[in-house]
Amino acid sequence: MTDQILVLEEDEDVRAVLAQSLEDEGLRVVASEFGPLPAGRFAVIVTDVPCCPYRSGETRRWVGILRDRYAGAKILLCTAQRYVHREPDDLGADAIVDMPFDLAELFARVRELLYVPRPTRRAVHRGFAAGGQLA
Repeated sequence: MTDQILVLEEDEDVRAVLAQSLEDEGLRVVASEFGPLPAGRFAVIVTDVPCCPYRSGETRRWVGILRDRYAGAKILLCTAQRYVHREPDDLGADAIVDMPFDLAELFARVRELLYVPRPTRRAVHRGFAAGGQLA
C-alpha cells in the first residue's frame, strides 16, 4: 500500500492549504476537486462532504464511490456539519474532523489512519451493513 494522500476539496484555497500543509509534514499528496477523480493508489483520502445541504444518504453514497474507486484507502471526512460526528460509522468513514480544523488534529488523524491497520467493524456501504442487512 502506498503512503500517498488524496485531498478532495471543492474550495481551491482550502484544497491548497490542506495539500501544502500535509506536504510540509513530509507526506506525498495529490489534490483535486471532486470530479473527475484522479487515478492512483492512496492510503488516506481527506475529503470534504460534497453535499449542501448535508444529507447522510448522499454522504454515504460519496464514501461508497471513494471506497469502490480506491479500494483499501481510509477515508477522513472534513466537515462543518456538526451533527455528522454522531454517525461516522453509519457514513462508512474511518474518521471525521471538524471544519474549521486545527492542523495539529488533522495531522494526527491522518498519521493515525496511515499507520494503524483498518479495524474489522460493522461496514456500511450503500445503505447495507456487513452481512447484507439493511442499515
